[in-house]
Amino acid sequence: MVVIDGLFGCWGSNPFGWVADCVHNSLIVSMDPVAVDYIGTEILNKERAKNNLPPRNVPLLEKSAQLGLGTNDPDKIELQELEIQAEVGKAVKLMNYNKTQWGRIKTIH
Repeated sequence: MVVIDGLFGCWGSNPFGWVADCVHNSLIVSMDPVAVDYIGTEILNKERAKNNLPPRNVPLLEKSAQLGLGTNDPDKIELQELEIQAEVGKAVKLMNYNKTQWGRIKTIH
């Protein structure tokens, strides 16, 4: 299982170190490592577009798909968006091995 931390997005707008350029509050989960990177890149590119920045091109995604490591074809990715609410400090269990999932995370204090 591959999990991408999409809580914050950063594309290097601050020359003095890591600073979040966007707050997305999401996790991307899949058994397909290429699909999660593709979805993460798409989310980041949408945020970049909001800031009049060009999309990021990630040639490694195409090469990985060519090597059979996963898919970067959006028509072959079954995407499910989940909204998760959890109390702070409580674990949330997600299980679905055949789908790429991403969802917003809200904490309840």
